[in-house]
Amino acid sequence: MRSTPRLALINGLIAGFVAQLITIGWIGHVTIAGTLVLCAYLSLYWGVFSLWLCFFNRNHDSLFTGPNIRLALSGAAVWVTGEWIQSKLIGGFPWNLIGSALHEELSFIQVADLFGVYGVSFLVMVMNITFVLTFQRFNREIGSRKIRPHFDFTFAVLLFCLSFSYGIRRLLNREPVEHTIRIATIQPNISQNLKWSEESAQDIFKIYSGLTEAAMYTKPDLIVWPETATPYAYLDIRTTDVLNNLRKHEVPMLVGTFDVEDDVWYNAAAFLPSSNAPAEFYRKIKLVPFGEYVPLGKYFPYLRSLIPFTTEMVPGIAQPVFTLNDSKVTFATLICFEDAFATLSRRAALGKARFLINLTNDAWYEKSSGARQHAANAVFRCVETRRPMVRCTNTGFTCWIDERGAVRETFQPFIRGFPVPFKVELRRIISETFYTRHGDVFVLFCVILFIFDSGIRYGTRNKL
Repeated sequence: MRSTPRLALINGLIAGFVAQLITIGWIGHVTIAGTLVLCAYLSLYWGVFSLWLCFFNRNHDSLFTGPNIRLALSGAAVWVTGEWIQSKLIGGFPWNLIGSALHEELSFIQVADLFGVYGVSFLVMVMNITFVLTFQRFNREIGSRKIRPHFDFTFAVLLFCLSFSYGIRRLLNREPVEHTIRIATIQPNISQNLKWSEESAQDIFKIYSGLTEAAMYTKPDLIVWPETATPYAYLDIRTTDVLNNLRKHEVPMLVGTFDVEDDVWYNAAAFLPSSNAPAEFYRKIKLVPFGEYVPLGKYFPYLRSLIPFTTEMVPGIAQPVFTLNDSKVTFATLICFEDAFATLSRRAALGKARFLINLTNDAWYEKSSGARQHAANAVFRCVETRRPMVRCTNTGFTCWIDERGAVRETFQPFIRGFPVPFKVELRRIISETFYTRHGDVFVLFCVILFIFDSGIRYGTRNKL
């Protein structure tokens, strides 16, 4: 806080870039240049946060409770505002928001059904800022031998206790189970080196067909293939022949594939009802930056060389809700990192989907932390909407997550096969969660707090 604004900005940018490179460096398995650009972009939020702390709090005195509480709340509001902008700007990249660090602490994350993951991020930042201020205060008080109560620390602990109490209440008071759906998830563990090879296409179809035929004997209610499972687009005769042969078993299937219309390519999911009804499609809405498309590629065409495909994907628009024939249970699909976007799961919940299915392919990133980070982000979509989620991966973290955010059943990564069908429990929904109904109103509170407090600080600063 004694630094100059320029130095604070530089330090924030460096810290952010290093932190992002350590955290998401595994994207380099797909594109090294794209990873560096993405890390540089994400570091901007760290730089701006550091600049704000220095510019508005350069003369902050940590000996007083009131100013410390104010700094903790306004600083957390600034951070959350940055996370929200990161989730929206240029398509959005809401990956590893700081609240997701608590994904295994179920009692602390239940407040996400009120405030979303941003509420958890807010709590984490309030605690972190308060810890720093408390350390500074102790350091100064020990030197003066005048140790006083630290009510700012007490305030931060109180917020965490309130969050914990709410979480315990939500964990203990659960609605009864209305339906149990048996879902077989196919995990073929196909290497990316083979996935797009013309010579391997028939072998890939044989792997999927064999695993699916075996899964049929477990009598599931639904069989799921992961993202872009088919080597060819859905309407290609080589794909439809294989799928039509499997549909004779009269078990509904959800298949990750490509959909092509007028030479426009979509990353899609095809839902095949158990009857001969036509397939229903979901086209991926949120595309991976520098993976499926190039942000601002229209203005900087040379950046297109950073993506691994010769053809960029095009985003879909609609988010349909599918219905299982016999049970009349509804579900919605998320593809790849779409389970990091709260807006999509919220839209699905408002569309009356009873559960979510995520199709993904984490084989891109080999044996890195990418797959576990992906699942950690997905946990919050379940808590926010109180919907369970089934995750089906080519290889990665194949599992199902219940409405509390607890990972219930998993299938070991980097092996080929399918787990015994997940018994997904669908609990009675009396009313939608506050977050589902109202969205990011808490973020609006943070934006107002950030602007209001910054305005006051700026006016005070100019008078000094």
